[in-house]
Amino acid sequence: MTADKLDHAQSEMERASALERAGKWSAAMEAYTQLFDIAIHRGDLSATLSALRGQARVRQRQGRHDEAEELGRLSWRIADVNGLDRDAARAINMVATVRHSVGDLSEAKTLYEEALEKARQVRDEDTIGLVCQNLGVIANIRGDLREARTLYLECVGSAVRSGNRLTAIAAYNNLGMVCTDLKEWMEAELYFDRGIEIALRFEHLTFLGRLYLNRAEPLIHIGELSRALTGLSEAEAVAKTIGDRAIVAAAARFRAIIARQEGDLEAADAHLAISLAIAREARLELEYAEALGEISRLRQEQGDSAEAVKTARDARARFLTLGAVREVEKLDAAIAGSIGGPESLTSPNTQAAQ
Repeated sequence: MTADKLDHAQSEMERASALERAGKWSAAMEAYTQLFDIAIHRGDLSATLSALRGQARVRQRQGRHDEAEELGRLSWRIADVNGLDRDAARAINMVATVRHSVGDLSEAKTLYEEALEKARQVRDEDTIGLVCQNLGVIANIRGDLREARTLYLECVGSAVRSGNRLTAIAAYNNLGMVCTDLKEWMEAELYFDRGIEIALRFEHLTFLGRLYLNRAEPLIHIGELSRALTGLSEAEAVAKTIGDRAIVAAAARFRAIIARQEGDLEAADAHLAISLAIAREARLELEYAEALGEISRLRQEQGDSAEAVKTARDARARFLTLGAVREVEKLDAAIAGSIGGPESLTSPNTQAAQ
């Protein structure tokens, strides 16, 4: 391939990536499709596989999971047939993230581990960082916080070695989340702030919305409710731009927690109705379970212990299906405590949105 053709393909990749970072999904999909056509016409296998993975990421962000998985598996097959282990590892990671997003944590973990093994064989620091991050998220959901933190720190190390700012942003977000789960509020805030700083610098709206959202939880716990509300407004503004309904659903839940802490139970109820409706319509299983958990705490505070227990059991069943062991354990304790007394269902849910 001539230098001019390489430059053209690289330019198309940069344009598609910029549109993806900005959350302009339709335009990004069009750009990746155009890159795919160019790459196929010129016989550029590397660009072809990159375009397929880009298309898969966009379809996943749009909630079109079946298409995303099909594109990821096509990229995987092509890479395998041509002995391209680096591209195969990245494709396997892509397929794993789709399985992860639909709640199939067991299959996702198996695929992530396969991707990590391949990436380590070819010393692909970019992919090692991505996969360590994703395995850390699963460890976090399943309650192994020490393992999660170790994986996130390995992710940061890989991001530093590879110079991948996107992976670094994700790692800081996830370190903030695991510190939140460990109730290390100040450290969590510091990690989220660092991620926000990088995301703002490189205008990565997808992660920026998540970071604003997730930072709200430690801010709530240290009593910085005004800052938490400001951050939620910023997260919602980003979510509106990029069409991320999971952020909107989670932000409504956090607003409910703040309202409940301020004693405005009617407002808390209204926020949770919004969160639940969005999660139901968009089939956001984790956000739906989290909204149910907060509804349970609200019903307990409203004096309706029977409804609190009923809702907690519904949330527990959903968390169990998702493999969220820590949330199941917390709800078990809450249900037992509610039968004997009201105290255990009154603390805020510390599980941040993924």
